[in-house]
Amino acid sequence: MTYIWVVSALALCLGCQSDKAKGEDLVQMSVEVHGGIDAYRNLDSLSWDKTTRLFGQDGGLESEKLQRQTYLGGTTPTVVLQWIQDGTFYQIESQEAITRYHMGDVVLSTGDEVEQAKKQAESAAYVFFQPFKLLDPGTELIHEGKRELGDTLEVDVVRVRYEYDDEASDVWRYYFDKDHQLVANSVLHQGRISLIVNLEYQKDPRSGLLFNKRRRSYFVDSTLQIKYLRADYLYEIQ
Repeated sequence: MTYIWVVSALALCLGCQSDKAKGEDLVQMSVEVHGGIDAYRNLDSLSWDKTTRLFGQDGGLESEKLQRQTYLGGTTPTVVLQWIQDGTFYQIESQEAITRYHMGDVVLSTGDEVEQAKKQAESAAYVFFQPFKLLDPGTELIHEGKRELGDTLEVDVVRVRYEYDDEASDVWRYYFDKDHQLVANSVLHQGRISLIVNLEYQKDPRSGLLFNKRRRSYFVDSTLQIKYLRADYLYEIQ
């Protein structure tokens, strides 16, 4: 009985290792399809305009926001977000060690608002620089097999876990087509699933990196069937 238990445990462990190895391989292949890890690491600067449109369940437009987002590479990578709201200019300038939040003539470098600004900058970079950000330290990539998206597109599913995750953390999955291109991702957040589909791509002429251009986010059920459109995102490299 003990022997059988040990063999079963080893088989389960080996299966997990195999799923992790395949998840890592899939992401690495996708990174190559999107331009390669070397080109990403050598990126010195890139700016893009992000337009976000939010929709209600009835299909009506709730809001529209335009934001200039900039990445500056080097020894201290910096993310800069700029936008105008109600006639006031806002800017977030965030590095690993310090974040400055400009609200008109007011500049903050400490406090809860700055912490939220830092998270906003980190989120902007995380979203735009996919699939490259999936290779960041502390990321666990687990292949969960294949499935269909939209009843027609077969994809490989990779679940992403982070070293700080707990039972209450969001659940992220990324979907790759047969050519290893990243075509969608989903997130389970507070009991609700969003499916974000990559509709158009664009290539940065200087670095040769391939990025998303248009994405749409849908609220979906547990089988990823669409309930309604929540957001439309347009990214335009400058």
